[in-house]
Amino acid sequence: MIENYSFSYPTWGKLTSEKYHSIAKELKQLGSTISSETQADPAGRLQNFTLKLWENPYIYYQIEKYCKKTLKSQLKILDIGSGLSPLPAYLQKKGHQVTAVDDNSWKLWKNESWIKKIYNTNVEYIIIKDISSLKQFEKNSFDLIISCSVIEHFDDQTFNQFIPTIYKILKPEGCIVLTFDLNIPIFQKNRDSLESIYPEKALNIIEMLLKDDPSSLLDVYKKKLNSLIWQIKYHYPLFIFSKILSNFIYLFFKNFDRGNLQRKLLSRFNKSGPIFNTYSRKYLGEVTTSIGISLLNTPKK
Repeated sequence: MIENYSFSYPTWGKLTSEKYHSIAKELKQLGSTISSETQADPAGRLQNFTLKLWENPYIYYQIEKYCKKTLKSQLKILDIGSGLSPLPAYLQKKGHQVTAVDDNSWKLWKNESWIKKIYNTNVEYIIIKDISSLKQFEKNSFDLIISCSVIEHFDDQTFNQFIPTIYKILKPEGCIVLTFDLNIPIFQKNRDSLESIYPEKALNIIEMLLKDDPSSLLDVYKKKLNSLIWQIKYHYPLFIFSKILSNFIYLFFKNFDRGNLQRKLLSRFNKSGPIFNTYSRKYLGEVTTSIGISLLNTPKK
C-alpha cells in the first residue's frame, strides 16, 4: 500500500529561498549545455520555466529525504518522460544510478547517445515506444521512480497502464515522486507541443495510487488535496486575473504582427505557468499551479 504521502506546491518564499535557488542554479547551468541544441525547438525551453525550476529541486529534496529515511546513499532511479531535463545527469553526478526514458514524441533527442554525450554523463537514456515498454525492466528494479510534469499529458491507454507498470518495477518500500500541472499554461495556444493537458487525469492517478489505503486515510488525502488547490488560488489572488489576461494576450497576438512585438513582450514577460515569471517578480507576485507529491510504497503485511 501507499503511505507517508505528502503534497507540496511552490510558494513564493520557497521559490526564492537560498536552498532552492542554489539547486535551481546548478540545474540551469547543467541544462545550459544543451541549450544551443534546442533553441530552435520551443519544447526545449520548457526547462527554463519557473515550474521546472521549482519541480526539479522539489524532486531532489524528496530524494534526499528518502535517502535519510532508508540510510541509502546510492539509489537506482527511473525518470519517466525526462525529455531534455538536466535532472537525470544532475542525480547521476550526486552518485545515483539513473535511467531516463522518453517516447521522444516531441523529437527532442536525436538518439540516446546524443543526449548522453551532450551532458557527458553515465545516465542510461532509453527511447521507449510507450509506457508498456517499461516491462523490459525486471520486477523490483528501482528504489525510486520520478516523473516531472508528465502524467497530466497521458492519453487514455497510457493512463490505464501507468500504475500497474510502475508498481511492478518499484521495489518494496520504494518511493514515487510526481509533479503535475493543474492548469493549462498561459501561452498554451501558442505552444504546438502542449495541445493536450489533462490535469484531471493527473489527479485520478494520484487517487488510484492511494486506493489501497484505508478509507479514513483516503478521506484525509482528498481533504488535503482539495485544501491545497484552494490554498494555491488563495495564496495567489491574481490566479483568475491571469486566466483572463491569457485570453486577451492570445487575441492581441492573433490580430497583430507576432514578429518583433511578440519577441519584445515575451522577453519581458518570461512565460511561466498561468502568468508571467520575470515581470511578475517585480510587479505582480509569482503565480503558478504546479503540485508535487511524494509517495512511499509499503508492502502489505
